Amino acid sequence: MAYQLRLLTVTFSVDLPRAMSNRGPHSSPRTYFRRAGMSDRLLHRTGHGMDVTGREAPFFADGYERIIEPGMCLTIEPGIYVEGIGGFRHSDTVLIGDDGPVMLTGGPVSIGALTLPMHS
Repeated sequence: MAYQLRLLTVTFSVDLPRAMSNRGPHSSPRTYFRRAGMSDRLLHRTGHGMDVTGREAPFFADGYERIIEPGMCLTIEPGIYVEGIGGFRHSDTVLIGDDGPVMLTGGPVSIGALTLPMHS
């Protein structure tokens, strides 16, 4: 499930349209987890804007709405948490360009590259 979440963050990032409300990137992962019966494991906002302070508006959270515009730099970072076990969270950074979103995050995306080996 955690790896599926990782793939979804990429999908949400790439599919961000211009001049869209920040509700879309927040509601998409919440809908996915609700359908999977896991909505209680998505415990925080699913992303936010980035600037000199690191975390700033727009926030992808319940009760907060703002239009996403060209020039904004955003993170898409939903996380899943399981009590007594831990959690998984990955952050993709996206620049909203004049022609649509540009993924700024690089790195591996295969499950093998993202999985630590277990040693006895």
